[in-house]
Amino acid sequence: MAERGARAARRAAVAAVNPDRPEDVEHHHHQGPAQRIGGIAREENRVRRKEREPPLFRGEAHEDAVDWLSRYEEIAHYNEWNVDEQLHNFGIHLEGVARRWYLSLIPAPLTFQDLRARFLVAFKPPNYDLDLETKLRSRFQEEHEPVMTYCHDVIYLCSRVDRNMGEALKVQHLLRGLKRALVQKVYPFLDPEVHTSQDFMRLVQIQCQADLLANQPPLVSSCTPPAVLMIPPQPPILPQASPFVTEDRLKAFKKELATEFRCELSSTLSSMRKEISNDVRDVLRESRNPKPFTSKRSRDGQPICRQCHQPGHIARECDQRNEAVKLAAVVERGNTTDSVFSIPQLDRTKLVLKNVLFSNRNVEAIVDTGSGVTVISPNLCTALKIPIRRWTGQDVVLADGKRTRPKGMIDAEFTIDHRPVTVSALVFDINGYDLLLGNDTLRQLQSIQVDYFPDMASLTIGDPDFMCNNKDNYVFCNKSCMVPAHTMIVIPIKHARNVLKRVLKNLK
Repeated sequence: MAERGARAARRAAVAAVNPDRPEDVEHHHHQGPAQRIGGIAREENRVRRKEREPPLFRGEAHEDAVDWLSRYEEIAHYNEWNVDEQLHNFGIHLEGVARRWYLSLIPAPLTFQDLRARFLVAFKPPNYDLDLETKLRSRFQEEHEPVMTYCHDVIYLCSRVDRNMGEALKVQHLLRGLKRALVQKVYPFLDPEVHTSQDFMRLVQIQCQADLLANQPPLVSSCTPPAVLMIPPQPPILPQASPFVTEDRLKAFKKELATEFRCELSSTLSSMRKEISNDVRDVLRESRNPKPFTSKRSRDGQPICRQCHQPGHIARECDQRNEAVKLAAVVERGNTTDSVFSIPQLDRTKLVLKNVLFSNRNVEAIVDTGSGVTVISPNLCTALKIPIRRWTGQDVVLADGKRTRPKGMIDAEFTIDHRPVTVSALVFDINGYDLLLGNDTLRQLQSIQVDYFPDMASLTIGDPDFMCNNKDNYVFCNKSCMVPAHTMIVIPIKHARNVLKRVLKNLK
């Protein structure tokens, strides 16, 4: 009866250790005495020692599946789990996506090695080694990150990338991401061929401790200072050939730093005194000779123009300003009262003119190849009853360098030699003229030809005909050339006589 009670107690202890696996009780029951004693000893040792719980894995993008699996196997070895226990306890430590993946495994893995391989296939990135190397090369010390945290993280990544990485390469990775100020202090004492990564971190610790000591405020004692002792002069401290910082060197560095700070503070205070005295002098001068106050608004709150000094508008909208920056005169305006002004006959030789059909009305337009935009006068818009939209762009620079503010813009449709053209034209005065065709209109015509005669100039639309006149003693250029300002370039030309001979030869 006593032996049966002891066996029942041992089975109860085994069941208490692993209550989810009652078959282990029967397994221990059929084992031999030595095996049962060894198993009971292991179970009692496991009960006495507190087991560790592996971390949870959720399968999220920022989690490292390889690192978690290594941690799981490390804790399983500490807990003395066999391969069957590792297989059965694996799903308990999965959550989220990883848990759903584990429950959907068909067929279920029979061994831990099979489960381990399928887990890495599911959650290990295909380019895992390349990702680790990229993470190592892009690792830099953050603004408020402790330097030792950065160093240990870099050394850990180096071990993950290559377990046999050389010490010189590890030091290079540490130096690349370290803060520049700390690199300037550490690098003079560093010999990459001799020092290891541990020596490097030791040197970084010493420099950080030196900075901490140098930044500490001096201790002020409230007691009576002791009597001055006559201390014999000490011999100068010679620098030792050591990669580390000594205590004497730290004291000398602290003294130099305090002297430099005192000099800089003194210069800053002197410059501030000068600035304050100058400001006080200016204030006193202004108080002695006060300037008359000029209000920028009238009594009823309307703005006062700085151009004409009249209330009700600002300088940008002043009529006097707009009149002063109109287009420079090209020809004199004629004495006419028509709604659409014509260019005086006396000055037609100075302009290139073209009849344009605009809103079922013939308008004589100025052709200006130097203008970038097409311009319509406000009088023409009023006569044709064309609504003017508000102009929200910048001011327009005129040929004489002055600026003017357009009164608005319209969408205009012209017909030039039976060719329709649509542009957005600006609206402002053109010294009595009504329409100016700029490059935005001429560009839609593709090819134009301007012929200059002693008494007039004509504009022809279309490909130029070099044989149109009955003369052959002239040269021409049938290619488009860009001539920058104040420069000279070579232009390819042809002689009309040679072209004519070639044409006649082809006709034969």
